[in-house]
Amino acid sequence: MKSKTIIIVTMVLLCALLCCSNVAWCLEIMPNEPLVTTIKHAPANIHFLIDDSGSMDWEFMTSESNGLYSGKYYVYYENSSGNYDNVDNNIYDIKNPEIYVAGKNHWKPRFYGYNKIFYNPFVDYEPWKGKDANGNEFSNVNPASAPSDPYHPDQYPRNLTIRENASWWVWFDANSNKEFDANEMYKVVLSGSGSSTTVTYYQWDQDPDSYQEVDASHLHPVTSPPTSVQIIRTPQEELQNFANWYSYYRRREYVVKAAVGKIINQMSGVNIGLSAINDSFPFQDNIYVDSSTDGETNRSTLLSKLYAYKSHGGTPLRNGLNRVGKYLKGELTNHPSPLASEEDGGACQRNFAITMTDGYYNGSSPDVGNVDGGEKGDFGHPGYAGTSPYTDKYANTLADVAMKYWLEDLAPTLPDHIPDLPNDPATWQHMVTYTVAFGVTGTLDPNQDPNTVQWANPFEGNAEKIDDLWHAAVNGHGMFLSAQNPEEMINSLASIMVDIQEHFGSSASVVLNSSKITGKSMLYQSLYSTDGWWGDVRAYSLDENQEVDKENPIWQANELLEQKDWNTGRRIITFNGTVGIPLRWSNLSTEQKAFLNNDENLLEYLRGNRSNEGTDSDNYRKRIYVLGDIVHSSPAYVGTPKYIYEENDYAYFRDYYATRTPVLYVGSNDGMLHAFRASDGEEIFAFVPSLVFHKLADL
Repeated sequence: MKSKTIIIVTMVLLCALLCCSNVAWCLEIMPNEPLVTTIKHAPANIHFLIDDSGSMDWEFMTSESNGLYSGKYYVYYENSSGNYDNVDNNIYDIKNPEIYVAGKNHWKPRFYGYNKIFYNPFVDYEPWKGKDANGNEFSNVNPASAPSDPYHPDQYPRNLTIRENASWWVWFDANSNKEFDANEMYKVVLSGSGSSTTVTYYQWDQDPDSYQEVDASHLHPVTSPPTSVQIIRTPQEELQNFANWYSYYRRREYVVKAAVGKIINQMSGVNIGLSAINDSFPFQDNIYVDSSTDGETNRSTLLSKLYAYKSHGGTPLRNGLNRVGKYLKGELTNHPSPLASEEDGGACQRNFAITMTDGYYNGSSPDVGNVDGGEKGDFGHPGYAGTSPYTDKYANTLADVAMKYWLEDLAPTLPDHIPDLPNDPATWQHMVTYTVAFGVTGTLDPNQDPNTVQWANPFEGNAEKIDDLWHAAVNGHGMFLSAQNPEEMINSLASIMVDIQEHFGSSASVVLNSSKITGKSMLYQSLYSTDGWWGDVRAYSLDENQEVDKENPIWQANELLEQKDWNTGRRIITFNGTVGIPLRWSNLSTEQKAFLNNDENLLEYLRGNRSNEGTDSDNYRKRIYVLGDIVHSSPAYVGTPKYIYEENDYAYFRDYYATRTPVLYVGSNDGMLHAFRASDGEEIFAFVPSLVFHKLADL
């Protein structure tokens, strides 16, 4: 087994986000040889199309379901004289129509369950990435002087500090019977302001005569809230989080700026461009970003343009996407195509367009015709006929624009060396389109199989235009995502970046142990060597400035595996078709042994026995490390559940697994899924899927 067969013929590599090489290589992988570069690199083109329509300046976003939010309850005293009836008569489910009568709606815009972009106490709001117009790094906002626009921090600051002696009533329904029982109502009093704020809790005794105006005789100070109530932040921390939300996230436009800015700040080794559908800033050609001085200067240019624009006008989304396609083809006046020459690797250069919108497109026609509705010949490339899920009966839709620039060769003079993928079989230079609907929904369920969909006429209604947004992602062979709040918008763009990376494979992939970088943050990197078939997982400390000491990893998995005894020091398991079993010769089925050429020594070789490598009497490839090359597998970090959902089942799940051992999972080309302890790199176990046994002899 001295040779190794690589099944994948071609692929492209995208630089990982933080600490890998800053180029994307077009590769040809040759049998019996290490991974070698045969074509010069050409960085991928990623262009963000920004919706800068007037509605993006709004501070309100809700669904059209009139604020239905089942499971939340609201108390409203209807007797203005203060002589209340039994308050149990005044408890409403928020979805109850009685709550919507005149005079009771003031709470709705300030409730994140209704206004999707309002402050959500379960979310940590972080400053934007980059610098403001004064050249200062974005940082936590001063609550006493929170800017209306963080890019211009000196304009229209607002004092958000809490007034002295502010108070709130909180009902804690301890037994979930939806009735006011004794000692379930609390009055929360905040005294002082800023860093000197203190909190006092008072419990209402619920005596019958206390249904009159509540006075001090019925309020009893308590030292803390109910034991089952989790205090997530101090009052000062909550105020800080609210101030950050106010300045960085309260407008739809700000949410998009936060999400796109975060991605631009993370990306490296790619060309990034920006444009706006209403031209609120000049069309920004794709420019290269990496960790070099020039690359960081380009990154700053992109971020400055992103943060400086103001939203206005309509939503000419179709023409905006059409303009991006023309730019990639070199048909946009004064903006040469960003595609590289053949000598510089353009033959395998990938191109992506990402667009986000909060509304229904309008504006003039892009005049592209019914690109996705013709017969096979209209598609321009043999084998790509006008069939489901792409085709429809309508012309000049957003889906037509996306299909046009996926089908048409963006650079006819270049060889067609783009590696094809199951969801993107094009080998010619083409544009992949990603779309995100922000706070809007269509008539169709985007989770259903698009092959079963009959696309409606997008010019018949607004909801149908959101269906067309999904259709555009289908035609563009990208992804459609729906975001209903700031966190979902950020996560949607992160998902798109992961999908883009899947178009390339990765010479190095990274993951953090936390979504929030602190002095205790760890960064984990998986990689492989280009001069052999070995891989590695490395752990680095990451400081609050996001700086990594790449020369001194905390641990290296391949080095640690070399120290383990192949026979007694590793726990490797598999599946024999019936039950899980240790990977030992006596446990294997007859079929599994046949896949291993009925050679027990081969099994020991896979477990890490090095004794027969490189000798004249064997057939075993000599290895540098036991850990195989890690290609197309990013490390997955699994530790304390990081989300805070309100459902009781999830709260139980989170509490139960709060102290579980953090583990990194990664697959490698030694046929195994490895589980490494995140703290020290110890391999906890490895798993060999039964479905890969027929390939193990080729390793």
